[in-house]
Amino acid sequence: MTPPDLLAFHKAIFARDGLHIAVVGDIDANTLRERLDQLFGDLPGRSKHPAAQSIN
Repeated sequence: MTPPDLLAFHKAIFARDGLHIAVVGDIDANTLRERLDQLFGDLPGRSKHPAAQSIN
């Protein structure tokens, strides 16, 4: 497996529709929404990998 293989896998499998996030602490909903958009906003909306789609 090469670095380009890993990058291609990452792009194919990681997407916002498959994220499960738990948050604990002193943060309000609006601030959390903004932070999540900053952290994960660049991910595609849906995974391109068939195995990831069957999980949802």
